[in-house]
Formats: sequence, C-alpha cells, structure tokens
Amino acid sequence: MTTIEYHGTAYRQALDPSAPWLISFVAPAEEVNAWAGIPRKTDNTLTGFQRPDEESRVLKAKDYFSKFTTNQSPTSLVLGIHAQADEHRLIKLVFLDDDKGESNVRRCKV
Repeated sequence: MTTIEYHGTAYRQALDPSAPWLISFVAPAEEVNAWAGIPRKTDNTLTGFQRPDEESRVLKAKDYFSKFTTNQSPTSLVLGIHAQADEHRLIKLVFLDDDKGESNVRRCKV
C-alpha cells in the first residue's frame, strides 16, 4: 500500500479539549479520489449534491478550462473519517509541534 502524506492545519471550533479536530489540507482531487469513498450522483440520487447535471453548464466549464490551462476553480471537499481501532487505522493525525493540546490550532500531517 502506498503512503501519502498531507501537511495541514488542525483546529477545534470549540474550547472543550474533547472536541474533535478538524483538519484542512491541500491535495489534488485525483489523489483523494484514489483513497476516499466519494458518492456518485445518478438521475435517481440527487440529494447531497449542489445541483443536478446540466449539459450547457458542463460545456461552459469545459470551455473555460480548455482555453486557458492556468484557470483554476478552488473548491473544497469535506471528508469524514470513521473511527477505527489502531491496528486497522488507515489515516493517522500527527501534530508537528511540541504543543500537547493547549492550543485549538496546530500544524499537522495526515
């Protein structure tokens, strides 16, 4: 199994030390697609997606990215990590600072 590392920022939105960590990192969509389960939209399953597929909108977006290879469309994905026993854990959070939890914002890698 290939190991992929992402450096990012872990933060808590609550002051309670038992609040879960939220992690922000940057990764190419192709990499995330290789290891994350992503629900697929079908004509019968439209819930949980921003909007239904529209051919004219798709063609405009394709044109936008085809004409200028430097065009970008920043977006984000929210990934849920299921709790797993240590021996089965595929994703690990490692803090990169010496802070032992006193701060609600910490540098990390996943």
